[in-house]
Amino acid sequence: MRYGEDLSVALISLVTSAAREDHAAYTLQQLSQAIFHARFLYREPLTLLLPLLISCPYDGADKLIHIMGQESSAKEVVMVVQEVAEHLEYLSQAGEQVEEVDCGLSPLKQIDRLVRLYAHCVPRLPKRNKLPSQVMEPLLSARISDNTVWRFRR
Repeated sequence: MRYGEDLSVALISLVTSAAREDHAAYTLQQLSQAIFHARFLYREPLTLLLPLLISCPYDGADKLIHIMGQESSAKEVVMVVQEVAEHLEYLSQAGEQVEEVDCGLSPLKQIDRLVRLYAHCVPRLPKRNKLPSQVMEPLLSARISDNTVWRFRR
C-alpha cells in the first residue's frame, strides 16, 4: 500500500467511527475542518462515505457532504447519490417490513441532502448540449419526487 492509500483508509476509518460512535476520538466537525484545510478529499475516493454521512445526524456531517459535493468527481458523487436514493425508495416501499437499523436523520432530511448534492454536482457534469433540467430529469425520477416523499410524510 502506498502512503496515499494508507491515509485514505485511516481517514475513512476515522469518519466512520465519528459517524457511528458517541465517544469517537474525533468528531465529524473536527474531521471536516481538517479535510477542508488539507484539501485532501478531492484526490481520494472518499465518496464511499456518502451513504453513511447522508443519514448521520452529527455536527460536521453537512460540512463533509458539502466538501464532497464540491471537490469530488461530479460523476462519482451522482452515482453514489443515486444508490442512496434507491435505498431510500426501497425503505419507503418496505414500510414496516424493514426494521429501522439506522437511527439517524429522517428520510426527508436525507432527501434534502441528496438534492443539495445534486445542486453541487450537476453543473459540473459534462453538458452534452443539455439544459440542467434535462440532466436532472432522469436523476430525479417520479419515484423519488412523488412516491418516496409522500410515503415518508405519512
